[in-house]
Amino acid sequence: MTLVPLAEEMVLSDFVIIRHNQLVRIGDDPTKPDDPKDSFGNTILPQPELKQKFLAEFRWPMGGAVLTLNVSQLTASQANVPIFINGKPIGEICRYFGAETRQQRAWEYWYSQTICFRADVLNESGDNEIVIPRSPIDPKKAEPAFDDEYDDFFIKDVVLWYKQMQGGWFSRLQRLLG
Repeated sequence: MTLVPLAEEMVLSDFVIIRHNQLVRIGDDPTKPDDPKDSFGNTILPQPELKQKFLAEFRWPMGGAVLTLNVSQLTASQANVPIFINGKPIGEICRYFGAETRQQRAWEYWYSQTICFRADVLNESGDNEIVIPRSPIDPKKAEPAFDDEYDDFFIKDVVLWYKQMQGGWFSRLQRLLG
């Protein structure tokens, strides 16, 4: 949690690490010997989507939220990849055109994406779910060596920041500091 002085008030924010330094491969590529491995040395197999529940309690309904994540190898997609929280679109992961050929070791190159959205997308109960689907390959970038329909890409370090409601223990802390 971070306390930030703002004029006469303090703003309380919190964050949730949804996915920490664990590679998630979204797509349908057949695996290759030089594909990235997990910490146990196993090839990371493609999944049709990232679908993960997370807890974000006591969010302030009028505030905003910020989702940050690292992405790699999203280079041959037809379009940007939508991100959904609780079934609602919050933004898109932008395609990366720096590594044009999928035969390069493009997963060695990561880029950060930041998406700002309204916090009222988050459930007040704290129970939430993020979904990031796979993305169709652009036919102009399809390569005959790959027998697949989707642009495989990797995600890691998914973190959500949001403004928390003031109240409870925070009110007592304000009185102690004030």
